[in-house]
Amino acid sequence: MRTWCLVLACFGILGATMAASAGEIVISANVQSAIQAEASRSLKQFTLDKGQMEHTRTLMRTWVSGSMDLSAASKRVSQRFNRTSYMQRSDTDKVRLPAERLQRTTSEATGVGRNVKRLATARLDPRAVKTLKVSTPVQMVFRDGASHLKFQKVKETRAKAALTEAEATQLARGFLDGNLLLKQTEMDKVGRVYVRERRINEQRGEGQAPDDYLVQQDVIFERHVEGRPVINSKIAVGFQPDSKDILLLEHFNWTPLQQQEGAEGSEAMTPRFQPVAAPAAAQLRARVEAKIQETSGQNFTKAEAVKAVPAWFQTEDSLLPVLVVEVKVTVPGRGGQISESYLEVLNLAGSDDVFFPGRTAPEAPTAAR
Repeated sequence: MRTWCLVLACFGILGATMAASAGEIVISANVQSAIQAEASRSLKQFTLDKGQMEHTRTLMRTWVSGSMDLSAASKRVSQRFNRTSYMQRSDTDKVRLPAERLQRTTSEATGVGRNVKRLATARLDPRAVKTLKVSTPVQMVFRDGASHLKFQKVKETRAKAALTEAEATQLARGFLDGNLLLKQTEMDKVGRVYVRERRINEQRGEGQAPDDYLVQQDVIFERHVEGRPVINSKIAVGFQPDSKDILLLEHFNWTPLQQQEGAEGSEAMTPRFQPVAAPAAAQLRARVEAKIQETSGQNFTKAEAVKAVPAWFQTEDSLLPVLVVEVKVTVPGRGGQISESYLEVLNLAGSDDVFFPGRTAPEAPTAAR
C-alpha cells in the first residue's frame, strides 16, 4: 500500500509535541464560513479510470525505453511504496528533445457500449533520439508505481542562459500534448503552471563568494477538477536550459476520472461519482480543532486557523473532497514569540486515515536486482 508522504512534505506539517500547557485555539470568521459552506454543500467522490492510467503507463514506458534498457537495468521492488525502481548508468547520453513524438500505431478498445474508448498505442521513433558519447557515465532512474511514474536523468551541466517561463511552458505543454501524456476534459484540467529552477552552489574557498549556477528548469502542471485543486496531483517536465534535453518527466496521481453515460437521449458522457454525506458544521469544526491540537502540541501560545480552501485528494481508487486549512501557530521563544504557518488537510468523505493507508515499518535495504 502506498503511504501518502507527499501531503506532509508539500504542506510542511509541524511535528512538535512538547510537554507544557496548551494555548488558545482560534477559528477565524472566514474559516468558520468555509466550514459552514462545505457542511451545506452536496459533496461527491469521483471514481478513477485505471484503464486510462495504464495507457499512460504504456506510453511513458515506451518513451523511457529510448533512454534506458529496462530489461537490463538494476531493479528494486518496494512493497511499501507499491513501485518498481530501475537504475542504469550509460556511457552514452541519449538527448531527448521536447519536439520528439511517439509514433502512433494501432488503437485498442476499452469499455462497453457508449463507454468504449479507443486508446492509441505507440512506438518509439529511433530517428528522433540523438546519441552522444560522454566521458562521465550518465545516471538514470525510472520509478514505476500504481499512479506515480518518474524518469530522471542526472546531469549537472552549467546553463549559459535560462529559458523564459513562457518558452519553457510552451515546450513542456507541446511535448505532453503531442505524446498523449496529458489528458484533460472540460472539468478535469490543468490549473496553475509554474517553473522552478535547480541550481548548484559550489563553495570556492575562504573569503570567496560561492559559485551559483543553473542546471535545470522544471515546468510543474497542477490539476484542477471543477475549478478546485487536486493537492497531490502534478505533472512535471524538466529541461537542461541550453540543449532543451528532457532531464525529468514525472506523472504523479493524475488518473483521469471514469466516464459514464449521461442522461437518456444525450450523447454526452459524465464523470462517475458517489454522493457523499457532508459532515455537520459543528463536527467539522471540532475535527479542525482536534487536528490543530494534535499537530501543534502543548507548548503553543496561540494557534489560529486563518484560511480554508476546498480541494481534492487522489487515492488509488477515488478522488476525495477535502478541506485544506492554513494554521498560524505562535510559540514562546528565547527572544519572544515565534510564529509559523502550516496546513492541515481534512477528508470530507470519511476518516483522515485514508491519507496514510497501510502504515508499515520501513523496509530493510535490499540489493538491487
